[in-house]
Amino acid sequence: MLAFINRAHGNGAWWNVMGWEERNRRQAAADAALNIPIAVEEVTSVLEDLPNGKSSGPEKVCGECYKYARQLRNSDDDRPEINRLAPVLQALMEHIRSKGDFPEQFTVSDLVPVYKRNGRDPTDCSNYRGIAVGGVLAKCYASVLERRLTKFAEADPVELPVRHWCQAGFRQGLGTQHHLFMLRHILNRYARPGQSGLLVCQIDFEKAFDRVDRKTLWARLAERGVGGQMMDALRRAYDNVELRVKVNGQRGTPFKSDQGVKQGCPLSPVLFGMFIETFANYVDERDQRWPQGGSPIVGGKRVPELLYADDLTLFATNPARMQFLLDRLVEYCEGFGMSLNVNKCELLVFAGRQDTLATLMEGASQLRFAGQPVPVKERAKYLGLRYGPSFSFDSCRMELCDVGRRAVFALMQKLDRNRIWVPDLMLRCFDVQIRSLLSYGAEVWGPDAIREALGTMGRQRIKEWHRWGQSPGSAPAGENGVLLKKWGKWVKSVGRAAGVFERCMADPMVEVQRIFLRKVVGASLPPNRQLFAETSQLPLHYFWARQVFGIWKRVARQSTSLARAVLEENIKSWLETDHSATHEYFWAGKVLRIFETLGFDYRQHVPVGLNNEEKAKAILGLKIPFDNLLAAEFRRRLLLDWSSGSLDRDPRNFPEYEEGGVGRGAPGVTACRYLKWMGVAYSYSDHKRTLDHLKVCMPRKHHTALMRFRLGRWDLDVSRFARGPGRKPRAERICRVCHGGSVEDELHVLMECPGYTPLREATGFPMGSSMVDVMGTFDSAKLGSLLSQIQKARIELLGS
Repeated sequence: MLAFINRAHGNGAWWNVMGWEERNRRQAAADAALNIPIAVEEVTSVLEDLPNGKSSGPEKVCGECYKYARQLRNSDDDRPEINRLAPVLQALMEHIRSKGDFPEQFTVSDLVPVYKRNGRDPTDCSNYRGIAVGGVLAKCYASVLERRLTKFAEADPVELPVRHWCQAGFRQGLGTQHHLFMLRHILNRYARPGQSGLLVCQIDFEKAFDRVDRKTLWARLAERGVGGQMMDALRRAYDNVELRVKVNGQRGTPFKSDQGVKQGCPLSPVLFGMFIETFANYVDERDQRWPQGGSPIVGGKRVPELLYADDLTLFATNPARMQFLLDRLVEYCEGFGMSLNVNKCELLVFAGRQDTLATLMEGASQLRFAGQPVPVKERAKYLGLRYGPSFSFDSCRMELCDVGRRAVFALMQKLDRNRIWVPDLMLRCFDVQIRSLLSYGAEVWGPDAIREALGTMGRQRIKEWHRWGQSPGSAPAGENGVLLKKWGKWVKSVGRAAGVFERCMADPMVEVQRIFLRKVVGASLPPNRQLFAETSQLPLHYFWARQVFGIWKRVARQSTSLARAVLEENIKSWLETDHSATHEYFWAGKVLRIFETLGFDYRQHVPVGLNNEEKAKAILGLKIPFDNLLAAEFRRRLLLDWSSGSLDRDPRNFPEYEEGGVGRGAPGVTACRYLKWMGVAYSYSDHKRTLDHLKVCMPRKHHTALMRFRLGRWDLDVSRFARGPGRKPRAERICRVCHGGSVEDELHVLMECPGYTPLREATGFPMGSSMVDVMGTFDSAKLGSLLSQIQKARIELLGS
């Protein structure tokens, strides 16, 4: 198979398609990149990038010992710090590389079984995943080789295509969002009415990383141009690979591993990637030798497959082409020692018309892999997102919402068990574990959510989106737990919401965010505006917008990538339609409408007289002010209510709803009290500013008393008798502690009420200051303690 790929007419090794002079020149350049002596700078860079908090492995020396072995400098010395171990380690690594003297200590890794959970039988060994933990020095040496190999492979993807363009796994500048974006485009293009339809087959390799045949791997690397001392160093690293099971701190007898790439080794992703990409090269060569149709065309390039590490997805516009790809995959597996779980493979059929669908379904039922039928599915999961003929990528939000809801309750229980209640730490946990989950794939489905928040998506379109979620085969409630009633309420509330912030609050995914923020502040139902201001948070839509802006910016810069061609074609296709209304099929059209809504109209920056193809190229070449204009404008609209003129008054003179004041939906008296007495935590220019008390470690009841007080959630008479059967005029809501005739509001309780004067004096309270100054400058721990004592004294006096 490698010999077939190396034919002079194909995309094989570059030395087979050029003259001997050019071949020698480029081979010399490759040798210089791969086989020069290791420099101290390379070792220093690897040491600086060592992660903290990782297992030390068999060496029992953690990475921090190597990372922070820096030579200290005087404060008046401007020279940079130097890692004192770097020169010594450089000499060691260069000796290993050049002499082939691979240390025996580098050959052994601890194999730790990790339970997979999910209700599986803990006594069954197959329900454990083995995690190999190698030594830190061995990883550093492998990292040096990996960076060299990656630099060589990615040096010139156009002239010297060492890596295949269809692979995005573990490659700099590429990620899951790129393949999800390309998959969405291909589906939307070929599954529309009037198009040929599309067959998509997702391949499940059986233990792909562990099945790599090492002799074949070395042949593949040599075919790609790797040789000399680099090849020798790689082979020496695999001459003797030993694993040692470690359970409960006890290590067993080492045993040899003769197959597969090393688990946990920095070299493994790039080695496996170059190994698995042989299939893509093989298909390319077969197509060039015996051309045939049936592959999707994107930007003038055939796209028969996409690869993300070992996740292989095949595309064909007719069953004959799909059978051709499956037959080539059989040949690849036989030649390279790979194996498939055919029953776990998933074949999906997309078509815009019923007659086309029936024809493709009939052909799909006849498809075979090595004689075994490939299961036809209604939906499948690709890189974490479910999709299918009746399950749009946009409706993945329902499943993500359900998963996020379960995860947020699990996180709250975990925080309680570990007695973590400092708000800043809790919010960081949410950002890492929950927000990232709720935002996964937002580059693909985010434009619709952002348009809903901005009010640019019609209500009829939202209803259609809701119907997609309830269509057959589109994640019934019994399977993933999504309560479709919540989404029905969301459809109605989005239509009623007046502002951007209110429309964000109507989203069920933001409801998950609010559940956690209520846990942080210790209040059940605080006003949403104050809740987000108190915790210095913004609705999830802001982060989704940043992700959408980010994928546009990154793809536009990748002039030679397939993702760039996809985006350009998506823009061109949208321009060819009547884009006065954004069509469902065009992701780029939705994003350009968002740009326009936020203040950037591409039509004002593209020269007139261009055809659609030239316009698409010009749009991608625009310098769009993502941060200074688009993100800032979106943030401004989210925080717009805090600059409302209705809040620019004394809270004690603010007209309440019952007294003919401002209407519902607009900022009310509680927002006015928060702004004038507590201070807003963020501004238009810096939404990440965090209030000091969120970072202070104090007893939990002090945190709760302080934040509930700031949010107006104490049961003070000013709020207690504002509504309901016992409602009183504001002037009659008198403080029952001092009976001095003053209304019992937050200002009175903290600053004025004589009943709490001894408590204030005991804490050194700054009498005579304004309340907003006290909230901003007084010691947060003392303020929390004072408010907790006031609350306790008030309950003892009044009984509530």
